[in-house]
This record gives sequence, C-alpha cells and structure tokens, in this order.
Amino acid sequence: VALYAKMLSEQFSRSAANEKDVVTDTDNLMLASMLHDVGMSDVPDELLCIERSLSLDNHEEIKRHCAGGARIIKEMLRCDNNCPMLQMAKDIALYHHENWDGSGYPQNIAGELIPLSARIMRLVDVYDGMTSPRHYKEISGHSKAVAFITQQSGRIFDANLVRAFLLVENEFAKLNPNSHLSEPQVYG
Repeated sequence: VALYAKMLSEQFSRSAANEKDVVTDTDNLMLASMLHDVGMSDVPDELLCIERSLSLDNHEEIKRHCAGGARIIKEMLRCDNNCPMLQMAKDIALYHHENWDGSGYPQNIAGELIPLSARIMRLVDVYDGMTSPRHYKEISGHSKAVAFITQQSGRIFDANLVRAFLLVENEFAKLNPNSHLSEPQVYG
C-alpha cells in the first residue's frame, strides 16, 4: 500500500489544480499508510479469522478499528506531538473508510472534509483489498478493481483521485503480483 500511495499521490500532485491538492511529503505518506489498519490489533482474533460473511454485529465491531487506530497513534504522539508522519497516520487510521459522498464510517464526513491522505488511502486500500489474497474472499483482479474504482468515482472516491489513478493504473498492475489474474482465485 505504501508504494501505491506514493504513485497515486505523485500523479495527483502533478495534475493538481490547487496547491492544497499537492502532497509535499510522500515519504511520510508512505510510512503513515502502513499504519492505516493498526487499530485491527483491538479486534478479537476470532473475528479476523472468520471465513464467512460477517454478521452485522461483527461488522460493527470491526469498524471500530478506525477509531482504535487513531487512539493508538494519538498515544504515540505523546512522545512527539510534532511528528508530521504520526499526525498523517492518525488522520489515515481514523478516516480511511470515509466515502466521498459521506456514506462511510466512522464519522460520515464527506468530500474535502476527509483529509487528502485518507482519501488516497481509501482508494489504495480498496485496490489492494480487491487484488490481494485474503482468507475470507476471492481475488477480483486488477481489471475488476479498476472498473470498480472508476464506477465509484464521486461516490466512494474523490473523482480527481480516480482520474489520477487511471493515469497510473498500469503502474499499479506492474507492482501487483496478482494483476495477471483474470478469474477470481480463492486462497485459504
């Protein structure tokens, strides 16, 4: 995810219409992106190992990983409150499941209220989730991930980020060892 985040942020910055859309610290973004799911450490192992669809209650418990991750990183910030990477990591952990249209979680914020780093992570996390082996689901593959991200432009994802993603999606495919898969594969 760190390399995907770097590629997407650099492309987005190259085509940015506003200075606020330029990611100036891709190194910190890469490091921070690796902490996006740190809150999963609070989720019971039995939920993380379920090989079937989650119940609504189980899904709600897993959704708490966003706030849990922000809390963990906030504790880390007590050692260095001015650490830009940890500040970014806290935003990413808390907001990386927020959707552009406000339908995400945990705070149901929308649009540019979602920090840019978290909007980048949202897209990267979905791409990675669709194209990487998981014990609980099939790999969709690169083409299906690109189609889904394109379809969800302006809904789940910032449309400007989707446009930038489409300019580098071939680079994502080169980086992804599963991009050649055309048929869903089950791992487990």
